[in-house]
Amino acid sequence: MNILHLTTYLQGGAGRTITGLLIGQKNDGHSVSIICTRTEYPGYCNYPEYLASRAADGIKVLKIDSIFKRDSIFKRDSIFKRDSILNSSVVDATKEFIRNNGIDLLHCHAPNASSIALQVRAELDLNIPVIQTMHGWGNNKTTEQQKNDIETVSKVDRLIVVSKSSQKLLESKGVPIEQIHFIPNGIDLATRNTLSKLFSIIRETRPNRPNPSLILCLGSLCKRKNQRLLIEALSKINRAAYPF
Repeated sequence: MNILHLTTYLQGGAGRTITGLLIGQKNDGHSVSIICTRTEYPGYCNYPEYLASRAADGIKVLKIDSIFKRDSIFKRDSIFKRDSILNSSVVDATKEFIRNNGIDLLHCHAPNASSIALQVRAELDLNIPVIQTMHGWGNNKTTEQQKNDIETVSKVDRLIVVSKSSQKLLESKGVPIEQIHFIPNGIDLATRNTLSKLFSIIRETRPNRPNPSLILCLGSLCKRKNQRLLIEALSKINRAAYPF
């Protein structure tokens, strides 16, 4: 199968998941390509480690502006404006790529990417399945953007969510239940082994607390994730009432 992925950026946990998916599909014998956004902004970028070995893996990477465009940030409410002209450039580039390579499946990783994929499919008049994996639902959308995103994810052939909470959220926003498919975002064996070693080390260093409480953060350490807020909140907890 010839699979083309479309995403905003290869970054964070979603980028790690997508990268693993690309490699897994390639190892299974599929032809795999990905289109992501070229221009980067503070907090929105392609992690070099996710891109570095893709060519060696035999995976084509095309960076085009723009599946996601941080065109302007309004001081009033810090919302993102999407740029239809730059989106059109991705549509044209994707159509050209499909003409030259032939694609059996379009796998998208954001509503704006799905919107582009649906437009490409319509303009080429091809019966290519379009699926989307929802890695998260941003809260910095305008009312109009959220409305458009809900309409888009309701039109793809399959909408994959990696948590039940995401499924409930989309159902509450009116996405048809039959569109949504839940595939849990699990932890691989190597990670579980690492966590087991971590627990053992903590028990050895704190023998008086054989079953210590642990707080694990899965995600990027950055301002947007705001782990600092969690640390500050923990410092204000009454240790006598809630011992760690």
